[in-house]
Amino acid sequence: MRKFKKAPISLLFFIFSIAFSNAQINDCSCKMDLEFLKEKIQKTPSYKVSKVAYEMEYAKIKKRD
Repeated sequence: MRKFKKAPISLLFFIFSIAFSNAQINDCSCKMDLEFLKEKIQKTPSYKVSKVAYEMEYAKIKKRD
């Protein structure tokens, strides 16, 4: 009788371990978000005023990815 009680627990543990391992495989690359923000920022008037500073900060952020 004890074998039958352990089987569902083992099965649940196996399913949850697979789910958690798959969740960690996916890379959270925010490259698309960064490109979207870059396009929006370039359209603002303040971008034209401090273009050099923005480009330097953007290069720093892009290196981190």
